[in-house]
Amino acid sequence: MHPRPPLRLAAALVLSCLLGSAAVARADWADGRVPEGDNAFTLRQRDLRLSVLGRSAVGITDRVELSAYLPLYFALFPNLALKIGLFDGDASSVALKLGVGAGAYPVIGGMAVPPFVAFGFTGFVVAGYQTAEVDWSVRPTRRLTVTGRAGVLGLELGVVGVGGVVGPGAVAVLPILGGGAALGGVGGLELDVVLGPRDALVVDASAYYLKGADEGLVITTAGWTHAWEHFHLMLGAYTFLDLPHAKLWHDGHPVGPYANLYWSF
Repeated sequence: MHPRPPLRLAAALVLSCLLGSAAVARADWADGRVPEGDNAFTLRQRDLRLSVLGRSAVGITDRVELSAYLPLYFALFPNLALKIGLFDGDASSVALKLGVGAGAYPVIGGMAVPPFVAFGFTGFVVAGYQTAEVDWSVRPTRRLTVTGRAGVLGLELGVVGVGGVVGPGAVAVLPILGGGAALGGVGGLELDVVLGPRDALVVDASAYYLKGADEGLVITTAGWTHAWEHFHLMLGAYTFLDLPHAKLWHDGHPVGPYANLYWSF
């Protein structure tokens, strides 16, 4: 497996073109829809949101949104997601979300066993994922949105490199190839509350589970966002829950603070 350069190039070109044609977006949530949440709503055509730590997005049309985690995209893990609005009504909305990502990271290591034997490795750890998810948002009131999410997750991990052994009177160099893949599920439940024209609250619980590995993770966040004309500030807290044993990921520190910045254009 490799980091898919065509995907990386295509995503960069598309985002560059769309950023250049972005229009002015609204800075408040007068319609009760909160773009900071992970819900079924899509940005309006040519609306642009840039996020420091979260997902940045641009509206291709009123029903199609393209997004990516830009810090990871440029630094570590190229990724891209497409959200398509299937239905958008006054009381509920449904969207299909597709995502891909891939990356390769150099690894160099070695060790020595006295008196004369040494081992070494140089190569890459490669990884990739694919997701398909359906989001269903229900609005009992204009200020409250409840969203349920469910989908599938594909994950691949591999190692490509060269290993060597040096011993008394012998040197051996061998290629090293290995890896595997897993299929799992993703889901979540989110509550978006519009507190005022420029204040909103987002509470979310997202679950990830890998079949066969018997491993799961629930990420829970709660954040408050205040909006200025083009600048949004989010402050909140998060926690990780390890499944199926429900063991807190951070022993002794189960809850941590977080902050994020958004720009709307």
